[in-house]
Amino acid sequence: MSPGGGATTVDRNFRLVFFVVLGFTVLFVGGAIYSGFFIANPTPSQASTTEWLQRAAWAGLGVIFGLLGGKTV
Repeated sequence: MSPGGGATTVDRNFRLVFFVVLGFTVLFVGGAIYSGFFIANPTPSQASTTEWLQRAAWAGLGVIFGLLGGKTV
């Protein structure tokens, strides 16, 4: 509910951006979990890729919270 008492409307473009960001974030989290658990002795490039996936996942989470916070204001 919005502060004025009416329902908050979510337009089509917001949903598209939100679900695309959510999808990429889920992919990044899955890739980071896979590489963290299933690669026993990573090469330097695999370790760098794992770190990149973790950073991208955190960034995606920040974007999700930013989108939700911006929508409620």
